[in-house]
Amino acid sequence: MGKDGGIGLWIGRQGAPRGPHQGSRIDSPDSELKKSAMLTEAFQLFLAQSFESAVDSSTRASWGGGSYSVELLADGSYRVLDTDSIGNQYDSPGLILQIPFLNNEEWDDDPNTRFYENAKENLVNKYLEKYAED
Repeated sequence: MGKDGGIGLWIGRQGAPRGPHQGSRIDSPDSELKKSAMLTEAFQLFLAQSFESAVDSSTRASWGGGSYSVELLADGSYRVLDTDSIGNQYDSPGLILQIPFLNNEEWDDDPNTRFYENAKENLVNKYLEKYAED
C-alpha cells in the first residue's frame, strides 16, 4: 500500500509527460527498485555538484544555530533547503538528510584548505542508515 492510502504515486523522469500511463507506481516492487536507484542517483549527483558548498552553508548556519538539509527526490534530482524552513508538517516524497557542518579544526577561511572528508563520511552514513529504515 502506498503512503497515500493505496492509490500510489506516479513517478517518471523529469521533463517527461506525466499521467497514469507514464512512469510506474511507487508501491510496486519494480517501482521501489526504481525509486531506490533514483534516490541513489540524486545523492551521487548532490555529492558531485553541491556537497562542499552545501557543507559551507550548513557550517555558516550552524554558527547561528541553524543548518541545511538536502532533499533527494525520486526523479533523480535534489534540492538544498534551510532546515528551519522545512517545517514539521512537510512530508517529503523523497528523502531528507541534514547536511553536516565543519568543526573549527576542519574549517578555514580559505576554501582550498577546508577538510570535508569527515562531513562526507557522516552524510554517506546518514544516507545508508535512513535508506535502510525506509
